[in-house]
Amino acid sequence: MGKAVQKVNRLMCSNIHKLCLVIGKLVIINCLLFIECDSPANPDKIRKQNEAIQYARIYSGTESIRNWNDEYWDNVAQFMYVDGFNRVMDLSRTPQMKYSDSADFWNWVNDEKRMHFDSLRNELK
Repeated sequence: MGKAVQKVNRLMCSNIHKLCLVIGKLVIINCLLFIECDSPANPDKIRKQNEAIQYARIYSGTESIRNWNDEYWDNVAQFMYVDGFNRVMDLSRTPQMKYSDSADFWNWVNDEKRMHFDSLRNELK
């Protein structure tokens, strides 16, 4: 009887230990997500994002007024012009990803400006 009680106690302690580890990991993950979120608590990051977007509007000609997610601005940073991006989407058989609204088009004045915008975006990540 004593050995059975000891086994049950060991099993319960082991499960409690595992539960504490899982809870601890969840707390850490939630804290990291809170720190990384783009909340009004980080006005400097928001200001830098807006400056980077204004830079892209000046030197790439994009007139987009939509609140695009990061994917759009990453595409603007990676491709010299929208036609290049759209061609890649055709080749990868994902034409639904193409930009068709002329307000969303871009055409960088030179590769140096595009690379600078890309570096601005990378600093914010």
